[in-house]
Amino acid sequence: MAKNQVAVLEPLRERVAQMQKRYPEVSRRALEVKSYSIANLDDLLAQAQESLKVKGYQVHLAKDAQDALAYIASVIGDRLVVASESATLEEIDLIPSLKQKGIKVIETEMDGFARALKGKERDPGMGYGALWTRLARGDLKALYQEIGRPVPEGEIDAQEISEVIRLWTRKYIAEAPVGITGTGAVVTETGTVVFQENEGNVRMVSNLPPVHIVVAGLDKLVPTLEDAFAVLRAAAVYGYGQPIGNYVSLITGPSRTGDIEFIIVNGMHGPLEVHLVLLDNGRTQALRDGLEEVLYCVGCRACLNNCPIYAKDGSFPGAVKLILKAEAGGLNDKEASYLETCAKCDICKKACPVQIDPPKLIGRMQAKGKTAS
Repeated sequence: MAKNQVAVLEPLRERVAQMQKRYPEVSRRALEVKSYSIANLDDLLAQAQESLKVKGYQVHLAKDAQDALAYIASVIGDRLVVASESATLEEIDLIPSLKQKGIKVIETEMDGFARALKGKERDPGMGYGALWTRLARGDLKALYQEIGRPVPEGEIDAQEISEVIRLWTRKYIAEAPVGITGTGAVVTETGTVVFQENEGNVRMVSNLPPVHIVVAGLDKLVPTLEDAFAVLRAAAVYGYGQPIGNYVSLITGPSRTGDIEFIIVNGMHGPLEVHLVLLDNGRTQALRDGLEEVLYCVGCRACLNNCPIYAKDGSFPGAVKLILKAEAGGLNDKEASYLETCAKCDICKKACPVQIDPPKLIGRMQAKGKTAS
């Protein structure tokens, strides 16, 4: 791992430890919500499909990544897309797939933007903003030219870089016909999609383009808004050492107004269309195979923040993602070897707010012959 990543991780772990003391019930509550939700997934899915459609969403239940990609491509056509980073979008390789089809995609999250700027979809060992230190002035020159801002003399500091990217991405977010995001939770009772973030780009991507596409794994379904906030708080406390994200957004269908002659009109200041892709992609198979714990994940990254494999290889996605990928269709040799190593380590279990136990789950997979490439 790069030295600056180590420098970031140590204070991050300390913040997380302090926040855990401040919120001792977070783990118990999140586990309670996730275990109930996954145990009642069929009922929640039926309720979600009904409530979401009532609220005006266009809902697509995708059996796998290819199904999700085909639907999303059919909605986009050849239009410009702005996207925020999401583990679920990464799971289905959405951005590379769209770019291969010739669709222009603007990534709005800082690390994703940096990778795109260097032409790298993934760059081992480059987490926590390390790629920015390798960006040359020439990499940023085109951005300055496009927004009409002179390139400063001398070193370009972090504040200046963030300002240039803010102006550049905001231009595209305002112009793009389609915005794509993941989500932190989907509330089945109210048909509400809930987001948590620190930068503010997800809020703009979900609000400014006239078409908003949300991609959510079935494991994101929870019964109530209170349950959704329990999950989000666990992700913030254990992932970032914060009580909650800087921005929390709730969306319950397309934007609308009734203030003109009391007639309901969709697409006022927010999107005219909201498409929600509910992704299976191995999740129901994981349930059938007795691996329901893998679906408890709240997306906090506490596992990676404490993982010795990730410390050596920044491209390691984590045991949870690899277990789910194995259930969706199989692993390559490198991924299978990762799980062999994970089976002998329980550091991530100790760090996990919902107590996912990868060695136990990997053992069950090995018994079924599912960890081989």
